[in-house]
Amino acid sequence: MGPDFEWKTPEIREAEAQVDRSARAVRELAEKIDREGLPSIPAHNSEEIARQLAEEAGKPGASPELKAMKRKVDAGKFSWTDVVSGKAADDPDVRKAQETNMKKMKAAFKAFQEGATLEEVMQADAQGRKLNRDDDDGEGNIVLRDSSW
Repeated sequence: MGPDFEWKTPEIREAEAQVDRSARAVRELAEKIDREGLPSIPAHNSEEIARQLAEEAGKPGASPELKAMKRKVDAGKFSWTDVVSGKAADDPDVRKAQETNMKKMKAAFKAFQEGATLEEVMQADAQGRKLNRDDDDGEGNIVLRDSSW
């Protein structure tokens, strides 16, 4: 090591070593991909998803957003396949439905983080309720309570 490198602290040297290791790992991965190719991703059946979406939209308990999309599909403005493929993503009703679904997914994720079971989350969603986390005894024992209680 020459005088040009004496200023480097052990932390800087370790950081450089980490960069070198990461660069080597990236090169090795790139070489592996060149040799073997990328793994295939299973295709989703958009027609089946569109069929399920249409079926849900026809149910009496369908969300207002889903009903609004159904009215537009019935009027021929777009198809369920257009919704699934993203071709109808600019439609305000499609965007509103996506936003509503995103809010539900975030709430479910939060409930899971707080210890809810899949069954609890699904039951609360099916009944249009929200789960809240309570520390009833003040000792960190968490009880999930339905917000309607």
